[in-house]
Order: sequence, then structure tokens, then C-alpha cells
Amino acid sequence: MQTENDIIQIWKENNIEKCVMEFSCGGDSMGDTEYTLYDNEGNQVLNEDITDYFDNNIYEQVDFYEVSDGHYMGESGTVTIELDEYDGELSFTYNKEAKSEFEETFSGTMEFNLTEVEVKLLEEKISNFNKSEWDSQVFINYKDDCVITDEEEVILNDLIKRIEDESFDFEIEDATGEEVGSERSFDTGEDGEGLNIGDSVLQVRISSRFYYTQDTD
Repeated sequence: MQTENDIIQIWKENNIEKCVMEFSCGGDSMGDTEYTLYDNEGNQVLNEDITDYFDNNIYEQVDFYEVSDGHYMGESGTVTIELDEYDGELSFTYNKEAKSEFEETFSGTMEFNLTEVEVKLLEEKISNFNKSEWDSQVFINYKDDCVITDEEEVILNDLIKRIEDESFDFEIEDATGEEVGSERSFDTGEDGEGLNIGDSVLQVRISSRFYYTQDTD
């Protein structure tokens, strides 16, 4: 097995200036890596002794964050390896530059105008209704001992469709990055909470997932 001193000698013999490792990791996996060697004139050099050595040893020198948690997705970038001298000793230095990838749900409250008929129906018979973030299903929580007529069911379904349509035009002010997917979820009150209606305006919380990156610390 090649030692660092062996690789330093090969490095010098081939006039190598730097080795650049490209990587992408996440989903609990390191993913693909690629090593490119450059000589002092910027030309690419092929040398498996050097690249194999770094591929076996770089994880002792550099921390990579491949474990995802649903919010942090992973990171990608480069590690630049150079030969430096310090106190008369030659050794390799490793400079990592990477972007961390995140997926996060952002929300905002939309004011939705209701008709008098809709206000009456909601106040009398509906506790709340929500559209799931995960399966796009709409769940309606009715008040106890209420009976929904066919006409009221049509009114409610039309109302939900209008909220779904308007949700796509609603700007979530604090959202960062690029929106993920083509669906938005909404809720008009969590379990145990009633509807928030005032002056024929329904408060609807709109949520969506966004993808963004930032420099890795």
C-alpha cells in the first residue's frame, strides 16, 4: 500500500499542482466521486496511484455529511488537494467547498372571501377542512349531529376547489428557494380548532415545500 511519502514522490515526479475531487452525497450514501489531476501548466494528468490513494484516505481528512433527515438532503461540491510545505515538512492540504441542499415546508396565511351562503354553511356544520401535504387528499371535519344535503355538498366542494385554485396564486412571503412539486396543501384549523371567519373572510394557511442550497459550514 502506498504511503503519503510515496504519493508525494509520485506527485513531484509528474509535476502535479492539484487534485480536484468532485462529490455529491445524501440519502445516507456518499454517492459518486470523481478525481481529476492537474499539472503545473493546467493540463489533466492520469495517475491511478495518486487517485486511488486519495480515494482511500480522503475520508480521514475531510468530513462529508451524507445522512439526510427529510430537511437536510445532502451536499455537493469539490475538495481541492494541494501539496504544501510547513516547517520544512511536505504534506497534503484539503480544501472543501460545498453547497448543502435542503427541502423545507414554508407556510403563509391567505385571506379567502366567502359568500353569505358559504359562511352560513361553514359556521353551522363544518369544524375545519384540510388538504394533506403528502397525498393531496382533502379531509373535512363536520360538527356533531349535522346532516349535509346534496346542495350543501356541492357548495362545499366548489368552495374547496376555489381555495385550491387560489392557493397557487398566493405568495408565501418567507419561502426560500425553488418550489418543489405541483401541489400545495392548506388547512383552516388543526384538530380541536374551529374555523377563523371574520367579515366573510376565511383564514386559510397555505403550505408548500421548497428546495434551496447554502454554503456548507
